[in-house]
Amino acid sequence: MIFLSCFYNFIIHYIFYFAIYILHFVKNIFYKTKKKPGFPDFIFLFMIVFNVVQIVSNLVIWGLIAPVGDVLIYKESANKVFLQGVVAGSFNALTVAVAGSLLLIAYARTQTKDGSLTKD
Repeated sequence: MIFLSCFYNFIIHYIFYFAIYILHFVKNIFYKTKKKPGFPDFIFLFMIVFNVVQIVSNLVIWGLIAPVGDVLIYKESANKVFLQGVVAGSFNALTVAVAGSLLLIAYARTQTKDGSLTKD
């Protein structure tokens, strides 16, 4: 059980790195087209991409990979572990969506805006 828990945490860790790469890719697309979005549009776009990636990754890991491992290794009932996986993944995705969105908003407010500095 400890091995599977460490394995799942390892997968989740790298899926969030993948989400960060997707966010940077979206940001680079905006800057290459010279269409710089304003603060509300940009943070809203980041929140959407972040939440879509984390919801899909949570549901895949906790709804598919973890239950299959429990069925193969521990010979658990398939109905029980798939239900547990979907419920755990859903609540985990909801928690990360709320906390992650709040952290993205808080971080975005600490950044300076373009053209806000003036020379004295």
